[in-house]
Amino acid sequence: MIEQLDELYREVILDHFKNPSHSGDLPGAHIKAEGTNPLCGDEVTFYLTIDDGRVAQARFQVDLGDLEALAGVRKFPVRVKCAALSWNVVEQGLQDYRAGHRS
Repeated sequence: MIEQLDELYREVILDHFKNPSHSGDLPGAHIKAEGTNPLCGDEVTFYLTIDDGRVAQARFQVDLGDLEALAGVRKFPVRVKCAALSWNVVEQGLQDYRAGHRS
């Protein structure tokens, strides 16, 4: 069962890598947030537009230094930082945006 989940996980990541959705820059973005993981070389940039306090549009650009290694995140805890990089970058971008737009 675990081998099947590993294979499914790997297939989803590779499919998204080959056919990304919401990829590219976003003209007029309110937020541009960038992050890197020096351990594996992964880099990610997110562009977000905000409308009425909510994310209206999101795009990303990602340079994955070692995509295949993401398939083993569960087996190698040090890779969790690679898997969480995107989430952390968006979260930091939103915090910076809110800090700059407080009344």
